[in-house]
Amino acid sequence: MSFIHEVALSVTGVDDLIREMELKHGMPTERFLHCGTDRDRLPEDDVLLWEALVVDRLELRRIEEDLRHAYLAGMRSAPPEAAKAPEQDDQILLVA
Repeated sequence: MSFIHEVALSVTGVDDLIREMELKHGMPTERFLHCGTDRDRLPEDDVLLWEALVVDRLELRRIEEDLRHAYLAGMRSAPPEAAKAPEQDDQILLVA
């Protein structure tokens, strides 16, 4: 029996969890990442979780940006005939 469970989160879900960590420990993520003395005072489990959430957020944002870029690239490469006006037969169908 495994005690590990998977949770799928979106960028906003990860942002919410990071915000909870910031409120719980009274420091912004930037200070947590750059000030070792403050981080050393936190419980090890919270440090590991917070670091993992920051890495997850960066990766989810990268994936989101890659998907957005690929989608927009596909939009730009649409064939020119897709943008032309409907033919007369199509116009008759549209009127009906």
